[in-house]
Order: sequence, then structure tokens, then C-alpha cells
Amino acid sequence: MVKREKDGLNKYIKQCVRDRARRRVLIALLAICAALVAGGVAYEMIKPAITVTAQPICGMQEHVHSQDCYETHLVCGLEEGPEHTHEESCYATVLVCTQTQHTHEAACYPEELAEPTLSAEEGTEETNAPAADTEAPQETLTPEPTEEAAAPQPQILELQGTVSLPAGQAGQWKFAAQDAEKAAYVIENAEGETVAAGELPAAGDELECVIEKSGLYTLKVTAFAGAQQHQAAWPFAVTDGPLQAETAAQLRSCFGGDEIVFTLKTTGGVAPVKRHVTIWQGDQVLFDEEDCTQDQVRVTAQTWEDVSEITARVQLTDATGAACQAETALPCAVRKTETARQWEKTMARVELQGVWPEDLLAIARTQLGYEESSLNFIVDEEGMRKGYTRYGDWFGSDYGDWCAMYVSFCLHYAQVPAEAFPQKGNCEKWIAALSERGLYARAAEYQPRQGDLIFFDWEQDGHADHIGVVTAVYDDKIATIEGNSGNGVQEKTYALADPAICGYGRLNDAYEAYLAAQATPVPTADVRPTAEATAEPTVEPTVEPTIEPTAEPTVEPTIEPTVGPTVEPTVEPTVELKEKGFDPLAYRYFCLNSHYKSKLNFTFEALKSAQTALNRLREGIKQHASGEAKISPEEIEAYKSQFKEAINDDLNSPKALAVLWEVVRKEVKSKDYLELIKDFDRVLALDLDIDKINALPTEEDEYSDEVKALIEQRNIARANKNWAEADRIRDLLNAQGIKINDKKIG
Repeated sequence: MVKREKDGLNKYIKQCVRDRARRRVLIALLAICAALVAGGVAYEMIKPAITVTAQPICGMQEHVHSQDCYETHLVCGLEEGPEHTHEESCYATVLVCTQTQHTHEAACYPEELAEPTLSAEEGTEETNAPAADTEAPQETLTPEPTEEAAAPQPQILELQGTVSLPAGQAGQWKFAAQDAEKAAYVIENAEGETVAAGELPAAGDELECVIEKSGLYTLKVTAFAGAQQHQAAWPFAVTDGPLQAETAAQLRSCFGGDEIVFTLKTTGGVAPVKRHVTIWQGDQVLFDEEDCTQDQVRVTAQTWEDVSEITARVQLTDATGAACQAETALPCAVRKTETARQWEKTMARVELQGVWPEDLLAIARTQLGYEESSLNFIVDEEGMRKGYTRYGDWFGSDYGDWCAMYVSFCLHYAQVPAEAFPQKGNCEKWIAALSERGLYARAAEYQPRQGDLIFFDWEQDGHADHIGVVTAVYDDKIATIEGNSGNGVQEKTYALADPAICGYGRLNDAYEAYLAAQATPVPTADVRPTAEATAEPTVEPTVEPTIEPTAEPTVEPTIEPTVGPTVEPTVEPTVELKEKGFDPLAYRYFCLNSHYKSKLNFTFEALKSAQTALNRLREGIKQHASGEAKISPEEIEAYKSQFKEAINDDLNSPKALAVLWEVVRKEVKSKDYLELIKDFDRVLALDLDIDKINALPTEEDEYSDEVKALIEQRNIARANKNWAEADRIRDLLNAQGIKINDKKIG
């Protein structure tokens, strides 16, 4: 029992010993922690005193940039004017402060501090405290310096100068420094690469430097004093000039499926310049690239049912934020054409009569209102749209100027043979071709007729540039149908004396000559198809064209000439011609219109045209009877030479008649021309002597007084536009066998 209690007591004692040891360890740990906390608190309490008392050794002044340290500068390099207005992107915020931004940190202070300096009072109080009751003299403790005085801090007081300059030109800057032993500069590009560097006077000076390449740069100036330094920076831009964008297409217009090449060009600005290119057609984007480096962009035009526009836009932004853009656009037409079958339907109702002037007008009128295509076109060098026309398609020049092609088209479908009357697509070439055949007349020398061609010289430069067809001629006006007039076929009216009218194509004369050439011998006369059937010259005309014939052909056609063609003596052709109301000389004029070697196809319609032409010839000669102008002998001889040349050209009577007509149509009227015409008539034998012409009876001379009165009444009724009365009188005259032809002049 005792032993069991003894063991239990021992266990209790051992347990108490262990618990006591643990408590000692815990107390020791708590003491260590308390010491650490006390030390940290003491250090934090001492630290502000260290900061206030110690001097920084970094050599920099504490400074934080504020709003006053920055200024706004113009950097676009352009002058404001009509072509440029400064925008927000033309300006940049530039640091102008000469101090370097710096905040002192722990590294800016020395690691070991000197003993704190005690004031005299503090020292006395502390020293004498133990001996307060003594009268010994007070002592003052003087602290010893712990280190030498800090070296002066260099400062850059000013740095300013060029903000923007053209590449290749010198920029100028100036700076001022204080407490510096030396200074240096460096110029860096946007990538941080050094492009220029050098030394500068320590106190400051002006700096000038040439930068060859466009871009953004920074000038850095550093002042040094021992191991200390101070740096200031000045940003600036170098430009290649005004920022400009250009774009152009190699085509002026296009059609769906065409490849279009746009050329891009960028000039000026501050590098790097970004180029954003967008090309679209209507609402469809064909090309879009944010940073396009290509100088050419190719796209394919899309095919649409209506005219569209393809637009290319170039937007530029340079390193300073300055921006500009350029656009170019070209129309995309629709390739829509006609077939011959389509345009021939427009003329289907025309019944050709075989009379060229009338048939030409009939075809020309079917085209009134036609306009060149507004869908199918090209753009010429002057920027004008040239629309497709059926006339150009027919001629082989879809988009050409089509006034001449329109007239040629009408002549073709009027079945006017090109070998008898030329058909061209150009006014100047047409006049040349007509002139070669004697079918062109200057405006002042010709009285136009319905169906003739009319040429215009709008520029008044001596070259025809427009053509139409004469529809009517009045006393002082002339009406026409013209193609390519206001981009369509229109009817127009001009003064007959309009200076823009330069000449006429004599289709009526060509038609009459054609009829004459197709004429056959008169059935009752059995005249052989030889030249001058009724003329009786005693000498071959190729030897001397002005020899007078020995006999009047219409007086005694049965006389056999000594030289030349023969006539059957058994029939007198003038008898039947007179009975039908023809002048026998009209038959002679009819024969003269064809070469003696050509075949004559005689018709009374052709003879009627010859009669009309002869009457007009006589009227033209009468006008010279009152002329007072004097003609130079040189001009007279020139016409004689032309006439003689025609006769000597194998008796070319049509060419000789052309010379005669040129004289008759002269604008200047002169009796001198009458003598020349009389000389021509010695060969032609048309009784063109003025006295003989004046002696000829007029149609009205053969009418009775009653008929003359009816004609006069009808003229009055027509003048008053009393058409019913005029028609009634016409019917009365027709009943008497008198046919009235109401025609405008020509």
C-alpha cells in the first residue's frame, strides 16, 4: 500500500518538473518576442528624425511634373489657308519643363548617419545634472562634423527650339545650364536609335542639327558635375512636307467583268504614315486593307443591270496623328447593244420611192427622238460620256461622234448608192470626197434644196464638225434633221445666213446626174449613146474647146456634123419633146450630164429633172446680169483653164458642167461672168447667152388672163392661210390641165 502511494507521488513530482520546464521555455520565447517588438517600434520612431536630419546624396531635386510643365505645339508643318485648316490632330502636347521628374527614395540617403548634433543647453543640462548642487562652470559640447559638404547639383534651366521642320533642313534649339562642368546632347528617333550626338558648352548655347529622314525625334541634353547629372528632353517632328494622298484609275470608265487597276501615291507627312485603302462598287466592298503598302490595287468590276460607280478611297494618318484622304471614282456602264433587226424595225413602214432626197428624208424622220445610250457608254479624254448608238454600231464605231454616221446610216437605208454619193463617218473626209466629185458647194455659192446635206463649222476654224439633212428652205431660214444634237436626233432651224453653215452636199444634183447617167435613148429618135448628139462642132473639142458650133442643135438636128457623132435623119426628136412640154435643150443638158462613153437610160422623169436643172441654171445666169463687180483677169483665165481641162479629158462634159455651175453660183455677181459663161456655151450649145435667156417665155406668159387671175387669187388665199379656198382654186386649175406644185424654196 505504502509502496503504491510512493510511486504515485514520484510520478506527480516528475510531472510538475516537466510542467515547470515548459513554462520557462514559454517565458523565454515571450521575452524574445517582446524585445523584437520593442526594437522595431524604436526604429520606426527614430526613422523620421533620420529623414529630416540627413541630406540626400542622389544629386537630384525632388520634382513631379504638373500641368504647368506642358504646352501645346503645332506639329503638322503646314500653314493654315484655303487648302488646309488646322485640326486637333495638327497639335501635340509637348513637355517644356526643364526639370527631371524625381521622388526621393531610401536609396537617395546615406546608409550611416553622423551622431546627432546637440544644442548647448541640452549638453549643459545633461552634464550638470549629477552635480546640481555644485557651482562649477558650465561646459558646452561642440559636435564634430561627420562628413564633408555635398557637391553642387547641376541644373538645366532652359531647353526649347524647333518643334517641326522639313526633312533635310536644320533645326535650331537653345539651352541654359547651371553648376555644370560639361554638357552633351543626343537625338534619338522613335525606336530609340541615336541619329546625332555631341558635346555642348557647360553653361549653355544654341544647337543646330540637320535631320534627313522624316519621323518623330527627341533631343536630350544632359548637364554633368562630377558624378551628378541632370537631363532635359525636347520632342520634335521631321516632316516630308504636307501630307497628301492620291489615287487614280488606269481606265476612265469600265464594264462589268473588266479588271481595274488603281494607282496609289502618298507624299509628305511625318513617318511612319499608315494608309487605309477601301474600294467599293455601290454597297459591295471589293477591297479593304487597314495598312496597305501596295502602290497598285487590282479589282474586278461587277456586272449590274444599271450604271454603277466604283470608288477608291485612300486615308492617311502620319506619326503625329495628322490625317488626310483622297477619292477617285469611275462609272461602270452596262454593255447593252442593238441588233440590225431591231433598228430596221423602226423603218419598216417606209416605202421608198426611188427618189433619193425624198427617201433620205423619209428614213431620217423615222429616227426622230432617238437618243444615245445612257447605260452603254465610255468616257473620253476630256471626261465626256460617249454613249452607244445604233448608227455607230452600224458604221463600226460604237461610241464615236455620230452626226455623220447618222446621215450615212439614213443614206444607206434610203438605198442611195455610195458609188454615186459618198457616205462617210467624218465631216472633213465627207467634204473632201464630195468635192472630188463636184458635189460640195460652199454656203455662199449655193441655194440648198430639200434632201441636201448641210455642214456646220461650229468652232469657226475652217473645219466642218457637224452635219445634218435639209428638210425645208424658206426665204431666210433653213430647217434640218440632225443626229448627235443634244445627244439625240432632233429637228432644228437656222437662219439661212448663219455663219456656222459652211457648205452643202448636193444630193439633189447627184440624183439628177444619176438619172441622166441611167437614161436610155429616146424611143422615137433612135439616138446613139454618143456624146453631144445634137452638137455639130466643126473641130474636135479636145483641140479647141471654145470653137463655136456651126449649127444650133435644136433648130436642125438632122444636119450631119463634120466631126463627131451621127444622128439618124429620119426622125426629129424635138417634135415629141415639145408636145410633152419639154424644152429640147433640156434633152441636150440631160446628155451632157453623162460621159459620151457611158450608157444612157432615158426616162421622162430624168428628162424632167434635167429641165428643172436647166431652168435653175438660167435663173442663176440672170442674177449676174445686174452685177457690177469687177472680176480679175486671173480668175477668168483660171476658170477657162478648168473648163478646157475638162473638155480635153476625153470630152468630160459632166466635169465641164460642174465648172459652169461653180461660176453661176458665185456669191459675187458680175457681168464679167456672163462673158465667161457665153464662152463656155460655145462648146455646150445650151443657149446660155443672157439675151436669149431673157427672150424665153415664162410659164405664166402662156396662161390666159383667166388662169393668171385664178393663180393670183390662190396665192392670196395661201398667204392668208385660207387653205380651203386655195384647194378649191387648185382643183379648178387641175380641171383645166394646169398642175400646181406647192413647194418650199428648193
